[in-house]
Amino acid sequence: MQKLAALAGTVIGAGLMYALDPASGSRRRALARDQLLSAKRRLHDATVSTWSDARNRGQGLWASLRARVAPDQPTDDVLEQRIRSSIGRLLRFPRLVKVHAHDAMAILEGAVPADEAAALIRHVLAVRGVAEVDNRLAVYERPEDLPGVQPPFPPRRPGPRFQLMQRNWAPSARALVGALGAVLFLAASRRGLVVGSAMRLIGSLAVLRAATNEPIEDRLARQPREAEAPEELERQLRESDGRSYQAPL
Repeated sequence: MQKLAALAGTVIGAGLMYALDPASGSRRRALARDQLLSAKRRLHDATVSTWSDARNRGQGLWASLRARVAPDQPTDDVLEQRIRSSIGRLLRFPRLVKVHAHDAMAILEGAVPADEAAALIRHVLAVRGVAEVDNRLAVYERPEDLPGVQPPFPPRRPGPRFQLMQRNWAPSARALVGALGAVLFLAASRRGLVVGSAMRLIGSLAVLRAATNEPIEDRLARQPREAEAPEELERQLRESDGRSYQAPL
């Protein structure tokens, strides 16, 4: 306890000396105040966005559960809009597909590449309110054979994916994964060496992924700026043909 008290006193004293320095104390206090205000605003924005995202997802989940219990019989116009809005994220050329609905039957006309036809039918069958699909699509083996399509051709879209499999996570998913990672890291102290180390590693990676909203492999693969500096210096020396060169500040 005495060592902790001495350490705390040392830290507090150093902090007071840093903040109350006659020469630079006012600037340091202003900088600390601005940083605290900025952190407060970021925390408020993150809290509001996380709560809004969680509320919207909860309402959507509740609506989906109610729709599974109660029979859903939308009008033909509503069903057409549902299908069009859902296949827009699945197809590379959604304008080539025409959608009609009649008595819970989805009628698909137009043209699609061969690598998207089966996924399109499965996706339309999964749309809420669709009982049957009438497939009248013309299937083309190559995208360049599609009518009215000119290169360059966009890559195939992955379609709807699970939230944690996406590159960018929603605020609620980041908050949940970050909280679980922190709990896993703290619980590692009660485990053995091997299990505890694995739990700490997984918890740390989860917190890092949630905090940066960036895939771990992208962050690990990124090279530091110091490693690029010699190459940049060599390039500038070549461009200057051996003439005098002054490194940037």
